[in-house]
Amino acid sequence: MIELNLLPEELRKDEETALTFEDFPVQKWLIIFTVVFFSAQALASLAAVSLAHQLSGMKKEVARLTSESKDILAQKVETHAVKKRLKEAEEVMERKFYWSRLLNALTDSVTKGVWLTRLSTEGEKEAHVLLIEGSAVGRGEESAFIGRFMKELKKNPVFADLFDEMELAHITQKKVKDADVYDFVARCAFKKGKF
Repeated sequence: MIELNLLPEELRKDEETALTFEDFPVQKWLIIFTVVFFSAQALASLAAVSLAHQLSGMKKEVARLTSESKDILAQKVETHAVKKRLKEAEEVMERKFYWSRLLNALTDSVTKGVWLTRLSTEGEKEAHVLLIEGSAVGRGEESAFIGRFMKELKKNPVFADLFDEMELAHITQKKVKDADVYDFVARCAFKKGKF
């Protein structure tokens, strides 16, 4: 049906346009949706294949790194054991002093007329003392022999390094047959941290 509107244009009502199903390009939109959907599916499939390939590679890498980490842990344990042994060796090497060195220095310091009878240590922790007991025999020169011995001890570099004080603790006189014997005790205080 044809409809004619003879009214002037300013009086005419706007015609409402009725939309019909034929006006929509359904086929066009259906084709676009189908292409986009299958393209997305193809891209998702490619991404899934790529991720699966990467996952497989990462699993191999994890297995390799796990094997290497076991080797590294074994080496770390071995290194720790070696360090412990080295530390123990250093502690032994860094002893405060060696008794053999001390005894050699003592032997070098013994003078004519002096005989050593006993060595001992006493004290606790930081206050250790070396006691040197001996005797001097001579015809009236016993106290001079003991004095020379103490002087030699004080001059000895080993004794000077190890001890703060070296003093004569006491002297006692006794008679053995027809000779005068002077027994003495020398007291040597170790320096802090040397014993």
